[in-house]
Amino acid sequence: MTSKILQELKLLRIRRNLSLEQVANDFNVTYETMRRYEKGQINITLELLEKFLNYYDVKYDIFFKLICEDMHKKW
Repeated sequence: MTSKILQELKLLRIRRNLSLEQVANDFNVTYETMRRYEKGQINITLELLEKFLNYYDVKYDIFFKLICEDMHKKW
């Protein structure tokens, strides 16, 4: 998973005032596992990405559109 996607997932969590611990509890994983997801130390599958986006109430297509637009600005 690209660092931009992981960065955006972290920003979604922060914008919703959720701690890593809260999200970890809701996903029934450890704090350390969530931290490693956000840092890219554990691969996130597309299925898990979809679960995160549903959890943060963000539509898949909008999420990727924003990422692509942001990447395009940097080119």
